[in-house]
Amino acid sequence: MKVIANLGLCISVYDIRSIDGGFVFPGDGSSTYTVEFRLVMFRPFVGEIITAKLKESDSNGLRYMMMPHVEEVGWMY
Repeated sequence: MKVIANLGLCISVYDIRSIDGGFVFPGDGSSTYTVEFRLVMFRPFVGEIITAKLKESDSNGLRYMMMPHVEEVGWMY
């Protein structure tokens, strides 16, 4: 999971719509693809109350668990 600025927390990939490419740039040994996909995002609104279990907090933010097996969630304050 990853927090994407101005979008929210990416929970998972919903589906893959298309995959194009499969070419190698000169001097690079890896293949490159252009992929179109949709994501499941979590974006709470201002003032929304979220029930979670606090794991730890420090000057960088909070780490908490919102649901089973979802731990690495942290927002900077």
